[in-house]
Amino acid sequence: KDVGVRRDGRELFAGASFQLHPGHKVGLTGNNGTGKSTLFALLLTQMGTGDTEVTLDKGEVSIPDSWHVAHMAQEVGATTQSAIDYVLSGDEQWYEINAALNGLGIDSDTVRIKTSQHELPVEGFSGGWRMRLNLAKTLMSRADLMLLDEPTNHLDLDAILWLETWINAYMGLVIVISHDQAFLDA
Repeated sequence: KDVGVRRDGRELFAGASFQLHPGHKVGLTGNNGTGKSTLFALLLTQMGTGDTEVTLDKGEVSIPDSWHVAHMAQEVGATTQSAIDYVLSGDEQWYEINAALNGLGIDSDTVRIKTSQHELPVEGFSGGWRMRLNLAKTLMSRADLMLLDEPTNHLDLDAILWLETWINAYMGLVIVISHDQAFLDA
């Protein structure tokens, strides 16, 4: 409500107000440097999960305390975690339960489909494939709010069409940053 944000001495938002609800699908587009990623950083900061802290100069942001957020960033760091573990860790509840069951000697890995590529470390994949892994991890989460930053980058047409269908069926709130007009329209 009436949000104002400045970054590097430049005003990005002034008097911005909006209200969003579960089931809404919101697309953000615009030139680089206009504040799209800053809005994501602001929402993540307000939920206590952001890597980069963005503070409000004015106004307020209200997000239900019970909400969980999933964020697909534009960059994925190198990690030695296997690709399958990286993706499955998006569903934190499943991942914790799975680890607990394995600790008891119960084989709970029936969800896993193991192939040689799935067991490779994330750092062994190209930047484009890391982005796909990042998207898969984000979509695995049980989030109420999903923030997708340029999710169609590095996807072929079939994958983009699949993602459109997935987002449209998603019950939570989705905010997408994209320059792909056809994707946003769908």
